[in-house]
Amino acid sequence: MICRKWQKGFNTVRIAKKCADHYKVRALITDRLYKVLFEGMTVEVALDFLMRYPLNVDIDFI
Repeated sequence: MICRKWQKGFNTVRIAKKCADHYKVRALITDRLYKVLFEGMTVEVALDFLMRYPLNVDIDFI
């Protein structure tokens, strides 16, 4: 049962990444999750990137 739940989560991240790439949408959390799960990035490096990412790059409507 636990394995199925994990598999669903992996598939969800994979699909969300493909959708973001297809529609050219910046989805930083999804991108970092994908890199951790499928490309070998460490959790520490992913979190460091997210914590240091300048928010003003994504918020241009204020």
